[in-house]
Amino acid sequence: MKYALALLMMIPALAFGQAVSRPKVYLDPQNPLSSDFSAGVQKKRVPVTLTADSEQSNYTVTLTADSDKGSKARGVTMALMTGVYADGAWSRISMTVMDSKSKDVVFSYSCQKNGGRVQSVTECLAKHWKEQIEKK
Repeated sequence: MKYALALLMMIPALAFGQAVSRPKVYLDPQNPLSSDFSAGVQKKRVPVTLTADSEQSNYTVTLTADSDKGSKARGVTMALMTGVYADGAWSRISMTVMDSKSKDVVFSYSCQKNGGRVQSVTECLAKHWKEQIEKK
């Protein structure tokens, strides 16, 4: 009886687990941003499965980056003028999500953060991507 009750409790969980289908998203492993972006997707729990096999994917993510390292001279000048050290460093990453078959762009977003921390920027992208997915 105890086992029958446990089995009955597991059936909805198994059925729910099979009903949830996550789209496969190709992320180029050669892109230097891919590991940071992958970590951001996991941390923000974006409901997708990342893959390095473009043939198996429903979508393709492309990432491009731009940054400014700032300067110590700018930081010292800002500290003297405002009392706050700000060297002007920043990182910006843009992502585009395309349907792998039709090549239609389904989502595009850019995030920029001061301080030049790439991980923070990729988490920003993952957060906004997740919000877009959950709207649908």
